[in-house]
Order: sequence, then C-alpha cells, then structure tokens
Amino acid sequence: LPHDSTCPSALDVHSLLPFMRDPKSARRHIMLNPRVAHEHDVCPSWHGDPRPLKSTLVPFATKFALEDRSCCPSVKGNNVHSVPYPSFASGLDLRTKERLRALTNPRLVRPLLVMGAFGIHGAGAATRTIVKAQCREKGTPDCMFMDLPIQQHHGTLAFSAATYERLVSLMLNATFCLEPNGDTPSRKGIIDAIVFGCIPVLFLPAQLKLWPWHLPDWSTFSVLLDPHSDNAVTQLRKIPPAKVALLRQQVARLARGLSYEIHDDMGDVVERSLINAWKLNDGPLFSHVPPPSSFAGQQPNLKAGAAGTGVVSKPMTTKDSLRSSPLLPFAGVLQHVPSVFSTSRSLVIILFVSILCSLMVVAWARPKGLKLWATRREHFEVSYVIIK
Repeated sequence: LPHDSTCPSALDVHSLLPFMRDPKSARRHIMLNPRVAHEHDVCPSWHGDPRPLKSTLVPFATKFALEDRSCCPSVKGNNVHSVPYPSFASGLDLRTKERLRALTNPRLVRPLLVMGAFGIHGAGAATRTIVKAQCREKGTPDCMFMDLPIQQHHGTLAFSAATYERLVSLMLNATFCLEPNGDTPSRKGIIDAIVFGCIPVLFLPAQLKLWPWHLPDWSTFSVLLDPHSDNAVTQLRKIPPAKVALLRQQVARLARGLSYEIHDDMGDVVERSLINAWKLNDGPLFSHVPPPSSFAGQQPNLKAGAAGTGVVSKPMTTKDSLRSSPLLPFAGVLQHVPSVFSTSRSLVIILFVSILCSLMVVAWARPKGLKLWATRREHFEVSYVIIK
C-alpha cells in the first residue's frame, strides 16, 4: 500500500513531466496504479494538489487502474480507466501459448461442471460463504471447491507452486468458474477463468461493468446468478447446452486479448488500452477500435528481450510505433506535424521569426539601395545595365 514516506507529491510528479504544459497535453500523459485505486490504494498526488499551480495539471492526466467508476464509485481520481489483471497467460512464449490455446478449445469436453477457489473476506464474504457451501453440497463431478492457502512472500501475498498447479488444472477442466466479489467487485480469478476457457459466474451486477474497454458485453460470455434463489450449481446445470457452447466460444475469442504479451501486434491489454486512450484524447483519428479476435492469425513481432529470441533489440520509440502500427494509416504523416502549433506560444514564435526575417531583408537591401543613388552617374550606369 502507498505510504507518505514513499509517495511523491504532485509537484514532484509534474517536475518529471516537462511536456505537461496545459490540460490538453496533460491528458496525453498516462499514470498507472497497479491496484484498484480506492482510498488507500493511491498516493495524494493521484488527485493533484491545488498548491502550487503547476501541480493542478496532474488531475487532467489519463489514469489506468484495475477498476474505474463505471463499476466502482469508490475509485479515486479523475480520468481513470480500468485495465484487466495480469493473467496466467501473460508473458508466455509462442509455443506455450499455442499449447494453451489447444487446451482451451471450446469443442473439448470438460469433465467438471463447476469449480470455485476463493477465501472468505471483504464485502462479498456473505455471498462467498453461501456459494462455497452450495458447491460442496453438490460435490464432484458437479462442483469442486478449492481452499486457497495464502503465504507471505517478502511482505506480499503469494501461493505455492503446488497451489498454482492445482488451480490451473481445475480451471482447465471446469465449464463454469465461480467468481463472487471480495473486497471489491473485481478479482484476478475472473481474467484467469477466461484465459483458461472457463465461463465466469458472477454474483454482483457491478461486475458486469468491469473493464469496459476490453469486455464491453458481459452477457455474451458470462453468467450472473442470485445464490439466494436456488443453489448456484443447480442453476448452472439448467442452462441449455447450446447456450453453454456459445458462451464457451465467446470466452475463447476474448481470451486472446486479455493477456500482457511479449510480442507486438497481438492486440493485447497494453495495445488495446493505448489505442482507446489515443481515441479518447485525439478524437476522430480513431473512429473504431477492432475487437481482440481481429488480431487472431497475425504473425507477431518479437519485442525487446522476448523469450526464445536470444537477442535484445532496440526499444521501440513513439515514432517507430506510429510508423509500424496497422491501426494508424496516416501516422507517418501526422508525426511530422510539429506539436508546437497546438499551443499559444506558436504565435510568439511566428512573430519573432517574421521580425527576424524582415530585419535580414532590410539589412541586405539597404546598403545596395544607398549605393545605387549615391551619384547620378552610378544611377544611369545601373539603369543602362538593367535595360540592356
């Protein structure tokens, strides 16, 4: 969690951002919070500071966090947009990713109907207690519940390797994954379930508004249940097989865009988040953001330090990314437009250049004019030459 001793002030943040000159340029800066951005998850500089004046630009910056106000009113800060949790599928090399895609094929039969793995805590503790009991009441092969033995590792929460292996195995073998809310509506397990081909089962309407840039229509790939009306497992058993097949197909499509990749042009979380941020700030330049499935089948370019390449290439600059991006057809032209003309100081620069050019012309022409009219004889000689 942030602490006063480690949090920079808004002025400190602004001093490191020399191109943050006005609200418009401030929106082109991105601040990232690796938590849900609630009260105790952010530094005071996340909000900005009315004193001194320069630090008031920080609130205009675009901000990324794990939640935003579309789902969670408790999120702090302005211009906050949510990005998904890093999943088990993030950072995999191409060979492992292909193996994972084969294992999550929606046509494969899964032996387990429902799985659940969560602790009892937070605002959703009551719901979690009910759902856990309902799962254990049914038992296998209808439902299997896994307790998560949490360990402390260097001051952070962590699972053992054996816990991870069993958790992954359950998600790969289950058709539905129970994902009740905990401290907040979001949880990493929702993203893990999708990348492992498991249909997420939600229990809070606010969960349907998570990560709108990446998951705009939850009704096409998830199920929302009320555990108080009937046993959750019984309700899932009643869903027609045809609908289950459609849900699994959509989960497989979305999974391709819900990881943090080590390859370019894969339509991962980073690329899609930046595309949406550019669309938000630059207007008509981005009239449409393609869905994750449109990136399927593209041959990725290895990023710097990609696993298995054995080399580290030059980091991609903003200019390089603009040239190479298939989503920016006119980026090569746009990058040559000076950004200085977007500010009021351009008028001062133009005026200064005009005066300087005028002085240079006068300084060049004035001595020649004096020499022409110095004597009558020189005047006629020059006139004769000109006429000739």
